[in-house]
Amino acid sequence: MKISLTPRRCDDTLTVEKNGDVLTINGVAFDFSGLPEGATILAGNVPCIWIWGDVERVGGDLHINLALPHGSEPAECVAFPALLDNPPDGILDLPFSPYSTTLEELTEGGRNITTTRYEWRTAPVTTTEFIADSQPEPENEESANVDA
Repeated sequence: MKISLTPRRCDDTLTVEKNGDVLTINGVAFDFSGLPEGATILAGNVPCIWIWGDVERVGGDLHINLALPHGSEPAECVAFPALLDNPPDGILDLPFSPYSTTLEELTEGGRNITTTRYEWRTAPVTTTEFIADSQPEPENEESANVDA
């Protein structure tokens, strides 16, 4: 199977699982195992917004083009994705732009802010920052004596 990816500006997510000639796209299975050598399914005849263009079987390989969603500033790996040439069965390793998640946890004396940054084909990096509760500034001796 040869899967081309075409970048598409949208905020949707895409998950694709491959099992032989069956692609499960965002939970919906599309079985192309019955497509014979040299045959083509014309663009638009597969009811899936993620499949762009014709689906063909050439040289025994299924050729398919999928839309690859991305945000307003895609990473280079998303803007110029490589061909997925005979990917293994399982969930496809689709490129994505870096993003971060943040978790705030209240603790004694302040709060912990944990940020995890995700980048394609890189282990997530997590950092935690402790932010102390604001303490009133101590009065100095001169201001303490004014009230006396």
